[in-house]
Amino acid sequence: MSYEHEDECIAAELDPKEVRRIAKGLTRYAKQAEALGLTIFGGSGSGSLRIDDGKGRYEAI
Repeated sequence: MSYEHEDECIAAELDPKEVRRIAKGLTRYAKQAEALGLTIFGGSGSGSLRIDDGKGRYEAI
């Protein structure tokens, strides 16, 4: 289960419920990706799906 730091959310003027909703979605998508053999890589405002074929990782999307 995802966990948010409520005090930090409030200090950053973020809605803890919205942060929780986003975190749960990310967790759900990460599990789905893993089941397909994909790894999620992300940064600030971007992300990619990568495949590891045993010879190395390469970007799927």
